[in-house]
Amino acid sequence: MNEETETNNGRSQSQDAGSATESDSVLSDAEKERIRSEEQHASEEQRYRQQVRQELRGTSVWERTLAMLKVEPGISEEIASDPGATKQALVVFAIAQTLAGGVLLIPVCLLLLPFSLAGAAIMILLASLVSRLFATDVPPYSHWFRALLYSTSPNALGVIPFIGGAIGIVYSIVLQIVVIRDLPRISTGQAVATWLIAILLPLAALVAVALVVISLLGGIGLGLFETLLNR
Repeated sequence: MNEETETNNGRSQSQDAGSATESDSVLSDAEKERIRSEEQHASEEQRYRQQVRQELRGTSVWERTLAMLKVEPGISEEIASDPGATKQALVVFAIAQTLAGGVLLIPVCLLLLPFSLAGAAIMILLASLVSRLFATDVPPYSHWFRALLYSTSPNALGVIPFIGGAIGIVYSIVLQIVVIRDLPRISTGQAVATWLIAILLPLAALVAVALVVISLLGGIGLGLFETLLNR
């Protein structure tokens, strides 16, 4: 009799445990569904606000540049998600980099423009890759390319003598960090870390190449000098 009672108690406990597990599972699924619903609602609300901002402000190069300079909410995502903004971003970058060195250096900046664009493209690629350390939902490279080229617009302040160049560089760095933060939706600290890594890696490579070139040129120059002395 005692054995039957213990067996029944064991079965009852197993059923209770199974019911609890099933209940937990149901609650978990309900919680997941609630989260998905909230995320979808937030995404729809963000798209609606973006459409309203576009209608009120417009989507021309000048209007978007002003919005970027003002750090308007959602401007990075708006530019990034618009394929038509690629040409706009290239125009913004070309003008900003041409004026970055001041009026006297405009011809030099124009000659260096292709190299500046190549360097920016590499930096943007590194930023998009490094951001994956902090986020799983990372936009494609084209999104980064458009938004980050727009963020270089303050470099045009280089036409202002003495302080314009410095202000433009700092302003541009701030905008770049904002873009890096907003596109993958990471924290400001993570965005700063991403920017530093994306900048420091190319700089380290350039310094290494420069040291190698200087070493080679120094060796060649020393060899020529010794040859002249031996004559």
